[in-house]
Amino acid sequence: MRNQLLQLIRQCPHLANRIPNQKGILNTNAQTTQSLHLYNGNFYKLTFNHLQAILAGVHQNVHVLIVSAYYGIVKLDEDIYVYNLEMKDKLSNGTKVYRFWQNNQLWQLLNNYINQYNILFIWSLLPDSQQFPYHRVFRALWNNIRTTNIRCFHVNVPGAASSTGYRRAEWLRGILTTYPNYLIGQPNLPPNQFIGLPGWTFNYSQC
Repeated sequence: MRNQLLQLIRQCPHLANRIPNQKGILNTNAQTTQSLHLYNGNFYKLTFNHLQAILAGVHQNVHVLIVSAYYGIVKLDEDIYVYNLEMKDKLSNGTKVYRFWQNNQLWQLLNNYINQYNILFIWSLLPDSQQFPYHRVFRALWNNIRTTNIRCFHVNVPGAASSTGYRRAEWLRGILTTYPNYLIGQPNLPPNQFIGLPGWTFNYSQC
């Protein structure tokens, strides 16, 4: 799927001409970087130490996967090339990137991962809007798991506006710092508020 998407990017000048794409995914001599070090948005800056701890095996029951507009699903320690692509971008065939991943059933790969590791609790920290339609890429998966014993929750931050990623990062830090077993439903769902995050309420809706 990545190779197929790369060919569509090559055929689309407004995507192929982006400097990061020319330096990375379109450059046969480019060097890779571990994904945890490549992504540097607010979410990753705030959670970097905790994600490193997960890689080191500190939280053995916690899995974190990155959803990428270009790579699809990325592991924290996966070596990848730099790129500039968003789910809302249009490809040469007129299809938006998130639709490309929907049509190619990226959700099946995530479903296989869930089954491989016998994961029973999923926490989606993905934005879900017209501008950032990451969560909806897996709509088929969310519908499918409702008929299983797997529980999936989308973490919402009412009133967060553009700082949603920042607040969801604080949510993850709060969970991993206070009681990581909330992520596997022991003894119950996480609280809606955390000490140290005054004024912010987190809601958990079914995926």
